Formats: sequence, C-alpha cells, structure tokens
Amino acid sequence: MSSGDDSADPSGGRANAYLLESDDWDNIKALPLLDLSKQTDPEYSNTDVSSLASTRITLTVTLDQILFHFQNIEIAEQLSRIQPIQIRSGFYGLMSRLFCLNPQRLDSSLCDERNRVFAVALHPFSNHDAIQTKFLITIYQKLTGNALMDRRFGNHWEDIGFQGTDPATDLRGVGLLGLYQLLYFILSPETSHLCKEIYKLSLDKRQHFPFAVMSLQITGISLQVLREGLLNKEFNQSKCVIKVFNWFYSAVFLQLFNTWKENNKTIIDSGYVLKDIRKLVRKDVKRVILEMLNYKNNFQTNSNCNDKNTQQDITFTNLGDIFENIDIIDENTS
Repeated sequence: MSSGDDSADPSGGRANAYLLESDDWDNIKALPLLDLSKQTDPEYSNTDVSSLASTRITLTVTLDQILFHFQNIEIAEQLSRIQPIQIRSGFYGLMSRLFCLNPQRLDSSLCDERNRVFAVALHPFSNHDAIQTKFLITIYQKLTGNALMDRRFGNHWEDIGFQGTDPATDLRGVGLLGLYQLLYFILSPETSHLCKEIYKLSLDKRQHFPFAVMSLQITGISLQVLREGLLNKEFNQSKCVIKVFNWFYSAVFLQLFNTWKENNKTIIDSGYVLKDIRKLVRKDVKRVILEMLNYKNNFQTNSNCNDKNTQQDITFTNLGDIFENIDIIDENTS
C-alpha cells in the first residue's frame, strides 16, 4: 500500500516528483521510439473512469495466458500504421553504408511475427478487456507480494514505479507490448531473479528509480533496435522473433542495472544513462545478448554448485543455440 508521506516512499511519490522535475528525464522520454502521444484514441480518452474505480480483480495470469493474448489480439488497424523498418542514421548509419554492414535481411517466414510485435506496441490498453486488467494486477501482486491489492486505480501503482493512479496512461509509447514484456520479465523463470534484483535496487533509498516506467523505456529502446533490423540475424538463427526479442529486452535491462548499480547512479542521471544504454545496445547486439546469458549461467551455478552442466563455460558460435532450451514466451509454443 502507498504511504501518504512521499518522502518516506522512495519508490513512489518522491521518484515521480523527480520524473516531473528532471529536465534530463523529460528529454529521454521525448525520444521518438514510438510516438502514440500525438494520437487521440478512444480507449485512452473516453473511458468512464468513475465507473471502473471500484473494480476489484482477484485472479492473476500465467505466461501461457499472456502468450495466447499476444497471438490472438486483433491488430488489423494497428498493422496499417506500423513502421517495421528504419534505415540507421548518424555515425553508425554512415559506417554501415561505407563498409556494407547493413543488417541481415529477415527471413520472410518471420516477417508476420515481427510485424505483430510492432502492431501490439501500437495497441492501447482497454479497460473493457478483463484480462488486460489482470495483467496489471499480476504485475503489482508479483512485485510487491501483496495478494490483497487488486484495485485498478489508486496511488498504490506509484509503489512499483508508475507515474500516477492509472498505469495505462504510461503505456502510450509502447502500448500493450510494454505490459507483455514486463510480465514476461517478472514471470519467466529465466529472468525472474534478475527482475527481483532490479526491483530491489529501484527501492533503494539513494538509487531509487520508477521501476515500471524504466521497463517501458527499455521496451522502447528494444523496439528501436528491432526496427533497425539489428536483431534479424538472431531471429533467423533461432527461427523465432518474440522469444529472442523478449530475451533482448531482458539483456538491455541487465545493462541498465549494471550501469546504475556499479556507477552509483540516481534518478537525476536517468536521462543520460538511458541515452548511453541506447547507444551501447545498438552498437553490439551480440555482446548484449551473451552478457545476459552469462548472468543466467552464473546465477544457475551459484544456485546449484553440484550441477556440472551449469559450472561449465559455454561458448556459442551460433546465437540460435542460446534459445533452444530457454523457457520463455515463444510463439511456437502450444
């Protein structure tokens, strides 16, 4: 539950005060990753909040339910507005053209799955879809351990790093994809430990930051990398998109976590940190992915020192090998 004293709640009111006052944070939020804020959507603007304010939801969701929703949500209107490909600009774009370093072309069999990712990122939250509300409740309950809090609206959302009483208003830059990826990060056994570590850091008295909003920023950065085709090689090798894309999102979050923790960053530094992370992950996608794998292997080794398979150093010549045994959201899962 939220405290009425913002100064006593580093994860809530005080963090959000920084969000409103920090020029650096405002600048990074203005990055044109997916600009839905200029669009008027009835799902965001015409909802009768008063009729929903007392809605109570008691059930949480599973990874299978999230995947089913991702695969089946209607996206025809959003598909007409996506921009799935963007030519790189600036220094890296110039170097790519000079030295013929353009990204590998995505296999045609994977284009529909990639396009669905972009379309879902344009799909707004709907208060009329009960499972979407369950998505939010699951995020709150799993992060805080408070199974009794099931209110759709309220100040309690600031506890986990949303900016106000209605978390849906923070999704306009990345749509439902922002919820999907945060749920994946929380629920997947491959990433849940890292999620807990990052969430714990977000509550630190000095290094606190708004966890949920930061996750949405990471989704936005990941979408930009996807749009520039920088993950195509990994998609082709693993023969899937969403599995690799979710893993990459986690890998980007790991980069931010390491930078934030090791360099004693605070909310004042957030804009600069996000800009640096955005540059870093675009520069070397493979290294970012492998560092996430190393984190996973090190955690498994520490958790089970008697498991010989997790104590061995693993070298991959094909990044597709990474994803063969990873139990995360995969569109090919039945």
